[in-house]
Amino acid sequence: MRRIIPLFMLTALFVFGTSMQAESKGNATGAVKAGAEVKTAFFEIKIPAGWVMPQPAKEMPNGAVSAVFASEDKKMAVAITAMKAEMDARTIAEQTAANMRKGGMATTELVEKDGFYMTEMRPKAKKDPNAVGLAIFGSTGKECTVTIITGADVQKANELLGVLKPLNGARFPLRVQ
Repeated sequence: MRRIIPLFMLTALFVFGTSMQAESKGNATGAVKAGAEVKTAFFEIKIPAGWVMPQPAKEMPNGAVSAVFASEDKKMAVAITAMKAEMDARTIAEQTAANMRKGGMATTELVEKDGFYMTEMRPKAKKDPNAVGLAIFGSTGKECTVTIITGADVQKANELLGVLKPLNGARFPLRVQ
C-alpha cells in the first residue's frame, strides 16, 4: 500500500500541473464551465461562478478520481483527489509531505484539525508569489482524500469547497481558515 500513495500523488500533481498549464495558455480541451454539475464516485459539485474545471474529472486505473478547479482569474486552483485505501489521514499526510520534500517542495510540520492533517507547501526556489499552497489530507479508514489548494488567497478556495458535496462518506474539507 505504501507504493500506491506516492504514485497516486505524483499522478494527481501531474494532472494538476498539465491542466493548469493548458488553461493558462488557452489550450485546455473539454473545460467544464461555472454552473455545470459534476458527479464522481466520491463527490458532486455545481461549479460556482468564477471557477472552471480546465479538464473533466479523471478516473485512474486504481479507481482514484482526480479533479482540478481553477479560478477564472487564474490566481487560484484546487485539486481534489480521492481513492479507496485503508490508511489513516496522518499516514497519507506524512508519506506525501516526505515525497513533496524529495521533489523540491518545502513543507511545514503537519497540523491536525478536525480529523484532517494539513501542511503548507512552496517550491524551495521561490520564483512566483502565487506558488504557495495548502495540502489537506482526510480519511474514513477506507477512503482517502487529498485536497491541494494553490495560490496567494487560500480563502478564495472556500467558494469552491463550500459547494462540494461528499458522497459515500468521503471526507473533504468544506472550509479552510
